[in-house]
Amino acid sequence: MHTYLSLEEEVIHRIEADLMTFDLSEISRITGVPSGLYQRFFSYSYGISIASYIRKRKLTVAASKLLLKEWSVTSAAFECGYEDSSSFSRAFKEQFTVSPTTLTVDAFESHKQERLTHTTISKDLGKTTEILSIEYVQLPSWYLVGISSERYSVTGHDLWQIYWQHNIDKQLYQLEIHQTGSYSADYSAIGFMTDFEDSGSLGRKYRIGRLFKDKPAVAHDLDMHQFDAMTFAHARISAASLNDIIEVAYPLTCELAKKNGFAIQYKPFFWLEYYNKDWLDADKDNEHKRILDFYLPCQKTRVTNGGLQCVANEN
Repeated sequence: MHTYLSLEEEVIHRIEADLMTFDLSEISRITGVPSGLYQRFFSYSYGISIASYIRKRKLTVAASKLLLKEWSVTSAAFECGYEDSSSFSRAFKEQFTVSPTTLTVDAFESHKQERLTHTTISKDLGKTTEILSIEYVQLPSWYLVGISSERYSVTGHDLWQIYWQHNIDKQLYQLEIHQTGSYSADYSAIGFMTDFEDSGSLGRKYRIGRLFKDKPAVAHDLDMHQFDAMTFAHARISAASLNDIIEVAYPLTCELAKKNGFAIQYKPFFWLEYYNKDWLDADKDNEHKRILDFYLPCQKTRVTNGGLQCVANEN
């Protein structure tokens, strides 16, 4: 549970309080969000990664101490966690454009990293990506049948290539016809992403397939994953490319869900990419903006009189 103090402000406060010793592994404990996923949210919000922010803040503190003659270059390197003065000096010059021994007040003022605040939100990121609509839907238990990164040891684009090249879509077409007597042409496939390890990558586990209401008898080269009944935030997101959408889909959806009184669920956490007819039509026209249906598991929230936000268990 959190007070109205935002997660961003809490994280920044903790970083600043333990700047020289802050460990990125603390993020998930502070926020309740998988560390890698929250780092992506932070980067989106502020236009800088947490690791870069910490490094620049450390160097800014060191530069201030050097100007005041409170630290030597050797002690500054030690306090900032560098192995030696040479590596510290290289990082210092990269930020301030001058060496630690030739630092001036002007160089310091021009290149110091200010403490971030909630009003420092980046205005440029996500400006080409738009949420067209958002709704909150209750979906029943179902099965995702297809292929997985665990089986093929690849993810993302490489797994999609296997999906098409191995004619997995045709296998699922036959399976759906056999089980239901019909085939839904409204969508091509669904991407399922989970296990976000760090901010530099997407989820380590990825599945591609189609949905089945009843458990099917699957072929030996197909995988199956069962989902429990749950509530989803369903956002329709438009951008020029898939990369543009995936980069900001999570933070944009989180922001809107929070405003609408919903909290994203993180145990377990995953997201779904629903590639529908609008996506296929855009694929035929490079000038047409792409539209992706993006799903995040969520729950309705309530606020107590004390100002604490609690997740209401609706299932």
